[in-house]
Amino acid sequence: MENTATIAPLPSIYSQALPPASRIFGTAISFYLNHWQIIAGISAIPFAISLLWIFAGQSGSILLFILLGIISFLSAFAARLALFDAVTENGEPQGGISGAFSRGLHFFFPFVWVSFLMGFTTLGGTFLLLIPGLLVSIWLSLSLYVLFSEGKNGMEALTASWHYVKGFWGPVFWRLFFLGFVLAIFGFLVNLISVGPVLFSALKGGSSAPPQVPIFGQIIGILYNNFFVFPLSIIYTFVIYRTLKDIKATAVSEADEPKFKKAIMVFIVIGILGLLALAVLAGFLLSYMIEYLTNPFPSPVINPAESALNSIYSANAAALLFSPFMQFMPWR
Repeated sequence: MENTATIAPLPSIYSQALPPASRIFGTAISFYLNHWQIIAGISAIPFAISLLWIFAGQSGSILLFILLGIISFLSAFAARLALFDAVTENGEPQGGISGAFSRGLHFFFPFVWVSFLMGFTTLGGTFLLLIPGLLVSIWLSLSLYVLFSEGKNGMEALTASWHYVKGFWGPVFWRLFFLGFVLAIFGFLVNLISVGPVLFSALKGGSSAPPQVPIFGQIIGILYNNFFVFPLSIIYTFVIYRTLKDIKATAVSEADEPKFKKAIMVFIVIGILGLLALAVLAGFLLSYMIEYLTNPFPSPVINPAESALNSIYSANAAALLFSPFMQFMPWR
């Protein structure tokens, strides 16, 4: 069931065009500051467990280090789910922090399923010479927000995201690029503070060994990721999602929905076929290496011209393999 009734309106920045990236970023910052207690409370749990994990690494107990590492990963994943829930409920989740975690965990399997479909769809586009993969990744970038905000799962979440971004691919790409650029600048400054002194000291001393990140630097990095990068990224993209949803006003049409689903399925199939091809290639290379190590005699000389022709034949075979799918591509 769609839970938009529990989401209070965001600041009135909506129009028939996406607001500038700087304005969306400012809206995300304001959202964070207005609801910092909930956001910080959710983020503090994985942060605290990560601290224990860091100190466990100093204790010398490998078993404790591995155990806390697993717990740290699971707590971070649960916190991401809780943040998605809290943000889509406008920073005021029912039941507070515990309620956000509870409802977030309820979305665990749908989250994994939607992420799986997004990953294979994007992978399929990437196998078509990278650019289609970039196009698909932006079209599907709002799928998880559709899941949490509208309760649509699986292909429905992906098609709704495609519908919202359709006609706004360029503006969405630029705004997501802007967020990545800003976070990269802040990340560089954080690394400069946390790792810079050790790195500069190692370079000055002429040491070739990689510098060890001090505990202080590790803590700063975890603090930055948990309290700044993850929450702000979720809030920022949620503002884009809500803006596009308000602009589109209606759900995906009956005419467009089968087209989007067909294109997504084609990309997924290509992704699966591509992975299988990579697996076969990896197996071939592994068997060749094993044979070479067990029988290290010079290989027969390969004619370069024959090798080039084989490459051309392989490329043509790949083109023929994927050509039946190209008629379903949305840019045709």
